[in-house]
Amino acid sequence: MVVYSFYEVDTRVMQYCNALARRGDSVDVLSLGRPGQPKRQVINNVNVYRLQTRTVNERSQFSYMWR
Repeated sequence: MVVYSFYEVDTRVMQYCNALARRGDSVDVLSLGRPGQPKRQVINNVNVYRLQTRTVNERSQFSYMWR
């Protein structure tokens, strides 16, 4: 699953991924990360890969899409 959010705070994504993992599926999430977080982490049998950090002050639609 690819999300443009932080995995730990997006409950919608977490619930969906946890349901798939409980069912026995292998779940990989590509998400945003914060400075100091590990690039790869397993949370409740979900493989979370943090690809980039996010600047939360995108000023235009183009800067949002660029990231």
